[in-house]
Amino acid sequence: MLNHAECANGSEFVVLLDIKHDESADEVRQIPAIKQQLEGTRKRHRGPPPVFDGFGAVSRALAALSSMPETIKSPPERLTTAPHGEATFEREPVYMQGRYLKFKRGLSQTPWVLDGVRMGESSVEECIGDIALPFFRGSGYKFHTAGREDVDVRMLGNGRPFILEILDAKKAHLLQSDYDQIQKAVNAANEGAVEIRATKSSTKDYFAGLQAGADSKKKTYWYVSRSSDLTVQQETPIRVLHRRTLMTRPKIIHEAKCEVLNKHYMLLRLTTSAGTYVKEFVHGDRGRTNPNVASILVRLASDGHNEHVTYGCWITDSRYPGRLS
Repeated sequence: MLNHAECANGSEFVVLLDIKHDESADEVRQIPAIKQQLEGTRKRHRGPPPVFDGFGAVSRALAALSSMPETIKSPPERLTTAPHGEATFEREPVYMQGRYLKFKRGLSQTPWVLDGVRMGESSVEECIGDIALPFFRGSGYKFHTAGREDVDVRMLGNGRPFILEILDAKKAHLLQSDYDQIQKAVNAANEGAVEIRATKSSTKDYFAGLQAGADSKKKTYWYVSRSSDLTVQQETPIRVLHRRTLMTRPKIIHEAKCEVLNKHYMLLRLTTSAGTYVKEFVHGDRGRTNPNVASILVRLASDGHNEHVTYGCWITDSRYPGRLS
């Protein structure tokens, strides 16, 4: 199968050969440089463990010796066991990009698990990933987006940019017609809840751009507020304290436009820096966000109340990759 394969750095497909010989390994580990590295290894939290007793490391350690350590016998003893090897086949992730719209409230963006208990029946991630994965014959997937909306918030307008990262895909190169079929299947299976658009093959560069834009893009939000005798500042909101670090985050409200619908309702359009907790900007989150719409409106009326009714989000920044025309 690999007779005509060429070795190239940066290849999408990688074959890892791991050849071990336990009988030799015990002797190799007595070389001072190797022993010192093995004993000084600290626990690593991610990625494969470093290999200090591989062929290259041993060759360099032996070349640096002026005399052979007493722990290594010379001549060496005859070996009585054979080495054994393992081959692992890996490939770089395959990326699919698009935009999703969420029409159904109560649907989280990713699987929501709280204290080991699954909250909700599904998620946007699963609605898209579970259907797309078989087309690539991959082992799994990861879902990446340009920000996120709350579980009780719809995603409207042109939709939110997303990347579906397919792991160990056996079918890596799909035609545009295949992506069209994925889009059609996702939309049919999730009608009235989730819809995807502009689905196509993507790249590492787009993925990097999506991540880099998390703190630089602008988004436009809207909500409808109901008030009676209208009474209208950011520490981490109470509702996300279980998964976000407690800290104060400076955010910018670039623009705010208010339209009075009738004597009980108004429409407020906000353009904010990405990551702004917009609902908290509206109601103040018990004074954790300052200033806020409620504290501004209270100056205009002596009493009354402000009730948050509905909320939605459009991503309108033209600098996002994959902008819809």
